[in-house]
Amino acid sequence: MDKKSSELPIIDKNINKVFAKNSNKILKELISLFIGEAPKLQLEINLAFQRKQQKKLENLLHKLKGSCAYCGLIRLKESITLLEKSTSQKKYSKNLLGQFNQKLTATLDEVKKISQM
Repeated sequence: MDKKSSELPIIDKNINKVFAKNSNKILKELISLFIGEAPKLQLEINLAFQRKQQKKLENLLHKLKGSCAYCGLIRLKESITLLEKSTSQKKYSKNLLGQFNQKLTATLDEVKKISQM
């Protein structure tokens, strides 16, 4: 990837073009689901990370990354990819986990604004 993660947009503003009719409605529903699920997943990811529960962490990150793909959450998706790569090599970087948590918080703030439109 050419750009630094911090230079990527938080959310792909063109994601709604991917969907067919009623795309804004569908996207808002997906974002609403993300807003509801992400905080719980974040807690579970942090706990699995602390306990070095590799398989559980992989599953949780994969689930959240899929949500990011559907909702066009570019910056968070990239952060998850970096965390996945690191932990798959049994490198539990607290720095990468911290970045993940910061990006998730920023992403939640942004999508909450969009969901209120």
